[in-house]
Amino acid sequence: MKESILRLRAMEIFDFLRPDHELYRWLVLFTVMLGTFMVILDGTIVNVAIPSIMASYGVTISEVVWVSTAYLVALSILLAVSGWISDHIGSRRAYMLGLIIFIASSYLCAIAKDLHFLIAFRVIQGIGGGILTPVGMILFTNEFPPEKRIIPLGFYSISIAAAISLGPTVGGYLIEKLDWSWIFLINVPIGALTMLAAWVILKTTEGKKFEKFDFWGFLWLSVFLIFLIVAISSGNAPWNAEGWTSKYTISYFLISAIGAFLFVWTELHTSHPVVNIHVFRDRNFFLGNLVLFIFSFTLFGSSFLLPLYLQNGLGYSKISTGLALLPLGLAQGVFGAVSGLLIRWVPARLLVFLGIIGLGVTYYFNAEFTLYTSKAEILWLFAWRGVAMALMFAPLVSITLSTIPEEKMSQATGLFTVQRQIGAAMGVAVFETIFTLRATYHTAMYGLNLDPSSPAFVDVALKLQSSAFTDSGSSALTAALQAQQMIIESVEKHVFIQAIADNLLIAGLITFLSCVPLFFLKKHQGPIAFNPD
Repeated sequence: MKESILRLRAMEIFDFLRPDHELYRWLVLFTVMLGTFMVILDGTIVNVAIPSIMASYGVTISEVVWVSTAYLVALSILLAVSGWISDHIGSRRAYMLGLIIFIASSYLCAIAKDLHFLIAFRVIQGIGGGILTPVGMILFTNEFPPEKRIIPLGFYSISIAAAISLGPTVGGYLIEKLDWSWIFLINVPIGALTMLAAWVILKTTEGKKFEKFDFWGFLWLSVFLIFLIVAISSGNAPWNAEGWTSKYTISYFLISAIGAFLFVWTELHTSHPVVNIHVFRDRNFFLGNLVLFIFSFTLFGSSFLLPLYLQNGLGYSKISTGLALLPLGLAQGVFGAVSGLLIRWVPARLLVFLGIIGLGVTYYFNAEFTLYTSKAEILWLFAWRGVAMALMFAPLVSITLSTIPEEKMSQATGLFTVQRQIGAAMGVAVFETIFTLRATYHTAMYGLNLDPSSPAFVDVALKLQSSAFTDSGSSALTAALQAQQMIIESVEKHVFIQAIADNLLIAGLITFLSCVPLFFLKKHQGPIAFNPD
């Protein structure tokens, strides 16, 4: 295997860059963490910039939503086939290819002259991101034998946690102080550093001899994922008045189901499948993916509501919202590494179980949020959630991939990542629908129980009217109208927060259900072996 001249020169100077050095595997992990941080950071920042992009291009919400949807579609398809790419051109080349595509497309997104160009460049960016994430996991897991992966997986989760926690804060700051194009430009220096690290650190890996490309499998996979994600995204879209029951949404789900059937049939009857779905026959892999799907479904489905609660309910600014969410990522980062150490004494399955229970309990307490919840309570619960997520992530990944043969690891890693992405997309769509339904319900309940002629209502209205009359010097009529408006706004805020609370409670109940598959996992002979070397 021929190494690059730069890497050969670097190895002459630094012995630890040699693959047989004990530090080399940790340098590979560091390189992968940089790339993962960049991709996850981009995903968390973009959603913050949607209103600014709308204003910049003068477009509607139904148009700008494709900035996220197009990226998600491309990302999901490439996540699924990244294993095939890695197998055939080598993991190092695949990782470098993903980096180049992601960095170049990030710059193009920043200078896009209109929305159509931005969407096209986001598709390209999704292709790069879809290669980077799973191939990165392949690179560092191949450096660690199965019994030694739990600690590096814990450190790997730090990069994810850091990106999630810093994303809203960094995004809010860049948008308020500069402009939205910087949410993409920030990827250029991070990407350049990652590229340099990958060029110097990663050893050359040979790919397999090229086999006949499974065109029909790739085609049906694309049909399945494209129509599924577009259908999910359109279910609650403002332009889709009929919602989930519209002919448009139903027809897209139907086409997606047909694509899924044809994809599975094709992959089961071809000698060189683009995605080796036979890995789902492994019990731990199947059940671990099921747990992760439920986890992603509830986590992402409920998490998008928390910034709304802080901003629309409590009046936080974008930067303040990001800072409030910071303890979640910090706790997840710190305890992500700790969970790798705990595996020395505690069985991995027990750590996952404790993490799920802890996460479900945080949902329950989050459901008690009101207009008067203190900042200290909010920060404490977010930190608790981060600890629970950290306890379960690394052990769950380790259990899920522990029984997969090395020759199938690249395919398994890609599938593991794509189903997490689909779970997240479905969670956001479903919980957004639940939020709308619960908000309608609470509005109706307030409408039935709010009697303008009741003594309590009249008393509050008179006090507000008196305050408006004396404080702002309004006329009696204007003061009365202002009092009514304040009551209406207060009711709307209570409806908003109660709908969010209902969502979080439902998320908690579903999260508890993900404990069930844990009881059917293959048992290890004690905790997964601990060896930090």
